[in-house]
Amino acid sequence: MKLTHAILLDAMNSGERYSATKLAQAFGRSTEVVRLLLMALVDEGAVEICAQSSRVTRFQRATGVARAPAGKSHDASEPVATSVATFPVTRIVTGTLSNYDLHAHSRLAMLTRR
Repeated sequence: MKLTHAILLDAMNSGERYSATKLAQAFGRSTEVVRLLLMALVDEGAVEICAQSSRVTRFQRATGVARAPAGKSHDASEPVATSVATFPVTRIVTGTLSNYDLHAHSRLAMLTRR
């Protein structure tokens, strides 16, 4: 049986917390494979990571999610591609410039005139 996002999400009851180890044992898969699928579901917003003080990361089905997103059936052995959105970087340079040639612009202008 192929372990997909939909199968994993359907096995999770709303309001109950699961560890990757518990789900891996239930499906007979390795913990790493299940953890990758869970993290992909977290990125999609279908599963939330529960904040706990223990070293075991627990996952919970997100509220309002009825089932896995349509068309998203990844094989557990396939790598899951993720991307991170970042804000545009604005560079502000302040301070004193050293070793700056003040005549560089005039020389560049003369080169383009030739």
